[in-house]
Amino acid sequence: TTVERDWERLVGEFRREALAQVARELDPEQSADHHRALAVPSLEGLTLLDDDDLAQNIVIRELAAMLSEVCAEELYTLERRIAALLGTDEPASRGNPLAPPMLCQALGEACRLIVADGETRLLLMRRLQGHLRTALPTIYRQVNGYLIERRVLPDLKRTYRRENSGTR
Repeated sequence: TTVERDWERLVGEFRREALAQVARELDPEQSADHHRALAVPSLEGLTLLDDDDLAQNIVIRELAAMLSEVCAEELYTLERRIAALLGTDEPASRGNPLAPPMLCQALGEACRLIVADGETRLLLMRRLQGHLRTALPTIYRQVNGYLIERRVLPDLKRTYRRENSGTR
């Protein structure tokens, strides 16, 4: 299939796009411009998405939400460590270059560059979803371990447990 034949290219495009997103987030000027562009204070500059782009945006959001939920324990400490590395006290969910929304956006862009057909692109992203669901928590644990070894908030609890919001 196209994906098997172009797997190395897909991985390369994902890396390139992920690094570009990190650079945009870490450059205050680019990040401000990007977030200002997303705010859209008027209808000026709005464009319509074709059906394939809209469907891909929905899949990216769903995938990012699912991965954020699956990786919640690992992300709790990772976001705090990333914030410490960036010199801020606030957990870095939006500016975290390793956050699921950032990774999913990079994956979507890589898929767009490799697979022209929108339906096939969505199928590819859905197929990668199961692999990411399994692999990403382990990767986040490894990154947390690496940061602990480098003395980035080493005393921070490695994980957290959600408190039950309802009382019985």
